[in-house]
Amino acid sequence: MTPALIIPPRERITYAMQGAPLHLRPIWAAVRDHGVDHILVIQGCEPFRLPNRRHPLVMLIGDDLQASRGPAGFPRKALGRAVSGCDAALIVAGKPDPEEYAGAASFAAFGRLSVAIVETRPQHANEWATFLRTANPHIAVRR
Repeated sequence: MTPALIIPPRERITYAMQGAPLHLRPIWAAVRDHGVDHILVIQGCEPFRLPNRRHPLVMLIGDDLQASRGPAGFPRKALGRAVSGCDAALIVAGKPDPEEYAGAASFAAFGRLSVAIVETRPQHANEWATFLRTANPHIAVRR
């Protein structure tokens, strides 16, 4: 299944940013102002395939919901394919730091490169790093 990348009008993004958590605002600003694509992948999602893109992507991987399950909580093959198209990844295994998210958004907006942000718990950080590097040996991973 291929998810649709739907970008709402600028004014709707601006409105949504006002109520968004501080750390996510730079990502939405990159979408609104710099033509960056954004997708949210959550635990238990169906297998997916990203459409062909001409824009950089910020892929937010949500493994910090009720319980963290690590890469096993996601369709492994689909997620591996998606990660293989990313240039960098950020593993967030604790409280989100708005500066790190701003850095990832800048990487996409100004570097025109794709980044995956994995939100997880500390017990799965190493497992995520291994998964990301296995799926994409050239990916730069930051924790």
